[in-house]
Amino acid sequence: MLTENKIQIRDLLLWDENSRLTNDLFGKSQQELIDTFLSNEKKFSIKNLASEITNDADLIQLERLVVISKDGKHVVYEGNRRLVAYKCIADPSLAGNFSAFFEGLNVDKHITTTTTLDCIVTDSIDTANRYIERKHLKNNNEKSWGQVERDRHGVRTKKRGDANYRQRVKRAAIADLVDKIDLPYQMKKDALGEGRVTNFYRIVDSTPGAAFFGYDVLDDGTLDIRNEDLLLKKLKVFVYDLLTNKPSSGESWSRAYNTIEKQQKYLSALDFDDTRIENINKELEDSRATNLLGEEEIEITQKGKTIYSNSQQKVYPTLIKPTAKRLKLGKQSEKINEIHKELQRVIVKDCPTATSMLVRTLLEVTVHRYLESRGERFDGNNNLIVAGNGSNKVQLREKINYISATYATNNANVRGVISALNSQLYTQNLNQVVHNIGYFADENSIQKFWKNIEVVFNFLIQGIIEAEENDKNTNP
Repeated sequence: MLTENKIQIRDLLLWDENSRLTNDLFGKSQQELIDTFLSNEKKFSIKNLASEITNDADLIQLERLVVISKDGKHVVYEGNRRLVAYKCIADPSLAGNFSAFFEGLNVDKHITTTTTLDCIVTDSIDTANRYIERKHLKNNNEKSWGQVERDRHGVRTKKRGDANYRQRVKRAAIADLVDKIDLPYQMKKDALGEGRVTNFYRIVDSTPGAAFFGYDVLDDGTLDIRNEDLLLKKLKVFVYDLLTNKPSSGESWSRAYNTIEKQQKYLSALDFDDTRIENINKELEDSRATNLLGEEEIEITQKGKTIYSNSQQKVYPTLIKPTAKRLKLGKQSEKINEIHKELQRVIVKDCPTATSMLVRTLLEVTVHRYLESRGERFDGNNNLIVAGNGSNKVQLREKINYISATYATNNANVRGVISALNSQLYTQNLNQVVHNIGYFADENSIQKFWKNIEVVFNFLIQGIIEAEENDKNTNP
């Protein structure tokens, strides 16, 4: 059962099995737990949190504690750092050597041991853990701000002091100019994203940058732009160069252009004439492709090596990136779509066996459908019937090898992956997970397997899509 309640600080207890704490603290007293939290400010940041709490004491509490109430005791399962901070503010004697610090935060006694905190109360550990996992494993489904969002917030709220505010106005205006340049949205986003935004501003928001791009900064931080069309043209070339090239010196951007002289030299060599613009546009056009979900992807290559991709791999708790889109398959392939969607919902770390079994099923169904779309036939036990003197293919590995030898003869990448997977016994291991009582799936193995086999899966899906399109054109 779930209820909302207000509980006094003095009646709330810290949870000794909190994941922030080591096992040797199980069963320790409340004071020992408080001492542990206060002993490492870098790790737990209790004093900093307490300062924020007292600064915002006039605000209604944004986050509630998650409490398990049993036998008259109220144990906080989620929100232990906040509880330590509140307890020490309300009763500084609990803070030991830090008591003077907490006394200084609460001189007017606006927080006492009888102050109530907003709580979600349950008697179910499973329910409490769902809140904990949503907060700490899924980051409460929130997306933190980057530098651009922080700059815009500072400008729109006008909360900063004069120097900081002027700087934020300037950088927000520069970010707005990036939005206007003629490049794909993801490239503009990447230029101002983590890992590149510092290098972006290192060049654009510099004395040589202001001269090259043609802008002056006014007293209020806004920009006086001499020729916006020319600025956007130069900015397009610079952003493209930032994303696709490395400094000729071989150093990182931060080291190669860390002085005004180096920045000046770089900008003076930056080619932004019409020929360069045309070349950029052609490279972008040649690099565009549509993935299996119908999304546009850009992969720019140089000498066979990818130098920029807007579909860079990101680690997800699920095996496949969660998305509302479905594979571009017809009704005959609906089962593939359904299994593919399920793999976007299963957390690999929590359910490695279920993930392995779903992957096995996905591959079995996809391989069968691919071969079927190529006119291959199966017997009543779903064994692939091989014409001539060849023996029928029974196991998944045999069917994949048959596809490699028969249909992927011109795709060295797919053939190489299949050969490597055979040598590492990965497909056999999927079988072991299902049939061997002593064989267990693990997160790392299934992640590694999928990272490799995904190339083959994409090859199969693309083949099915093409076959279904051909069939549709032949039999409209």
